[in-house]
Amino acid sequence: MLRSFATAASSAGASHMKGLSPRDSEAVSFAATLTYQVVEFDGHRSDIRSQGVAYDPLGFEREFGIERVWPLALIDVCTRAARGYHVVLRREHRRYGVVKTVKKTLEPHRARTFTIDGFGSEAHGGFRSQRFPEPTYAI
Repeated sequence: MLRSFATAASSAGASHMKGLSPRDSEAVSFAATLTYQVVEFDGHRSDIRSQGVAYDPLGFEREFGIERVWPLALIDVCTRAARGYHVVLRREHRRYGVVKTVKKTLEPHRARTFTIDGFGSEAHGGFRSQRFPEPTYAI
């Protein structure tokens, strides 16, 4: 079952797998035994209706509508830890969102400041690059 997606799906009872070519069904997946060895890209669509406000270079306030939010993340397969993320406020995310996610994964994570009291990461929480600076920019 660990050899490929097709063998795992057929053992789970799938009779037809749409979109898989014969070459895909023979592909061998690698089990991650070390951190940074294999990562997954994941994106989730959230339908949210809200209003946003931005300021243009001249200082004028500009309102815009938000219909959908896409949180995009790169996740380490071995440790299941999120390596980096990016949030896209568009109807669909594009390749630029994926590139931005990879870029944020390689750079050291900058801590955010929140205006709500008690909101934020725990004392021992956060991203790996915040706790251990040695693997920063690791590929």
